[in-house]
Amino acid sequence: MEVSDYELVSVIHHHGDHATCGHYTCHVESSPHTAHISLLDGKWYNVNDQQVDEIACPYVDGASPSVP
Repeated sequence: MEVSDYELVSVIHHHGDHATCGHYTCHVESSPHTAHISLLDGKWYNVNDQQVDEIACPYVDGASPSVP
């Protein structure tokens, strides 16, 4: 398995027809790299305005991750 210099810690999602209108949400992993956040449990969260929900990691399917 190839070792990567990068680690996925967040993904921003845009919901809408154009970048100038719509709504943004974010999936973020709580990890030691995010020391300024008190949730250091390695879990993934969906952040939607003031709503924060724990989610299953949507970015790991057993395959080795790659960045194009």
